[in-house]
Amino acid sequence: MIKRVSVLTILILFGCTGLPTGSVGPQGEPGPAGPKGPAGPRGAKGNDGKSVSQELIEKIEKSLNSNDSESIIGSTAYSFGIAPRITGFVYLTSSGKLYKLENKNPQQLGKSIEFVTQISKSQKFISLSRTTYGDDIKQFFTAVTQSGKIITSEDLKSWNENATIPISN
Repeated sequence: MIKRVSVLTILILFGCTGLPTGSVGPQGEPGPAGPKGPAGPRGAKGNDGKSVSQELIEKIEKSLNSNDSESIIGSTAYSFGIAPRITGFVYLTSSGKLYKLENKNPQQLGKSIEFVTQISKSQKFISLSRTTYGDDIKQFFTAVTQSGKIITSEDLKSWNENATIPISN
């Protein structure tokens, strides 16, 4: 029994005192990923955003529409006054620019195009028309945008948005 106790004592002594060790071996392959843990607590609410200015909205719409080239989308004849009667033609571009070709007199067409106004800088136009009442004494011009806005004028210079056609985009 003493032999066993002495062997056990020797093993304990050598085990506690430490034997010389070798160098560290290479890193092993990573094991498989464990299961996903529970979700953490929800964070605090952030600050409210700032409103976008109308000017920025118009710039964005203009940049979106700038990819399309400008084209003439409509034309119509006009007549103002009785004596002397001023007649001509008006042309609308897809970007809302209005040009006129004014006749020299009721019998002779004009030869130069003149810029009148820009109805809107942020809308894409698709149509222009004219309606007359009472032997051309009263007339209305109507421009329509791609989004369905109806814009009207009596003098080709002042334009007012009257209504919107409810279309789905």
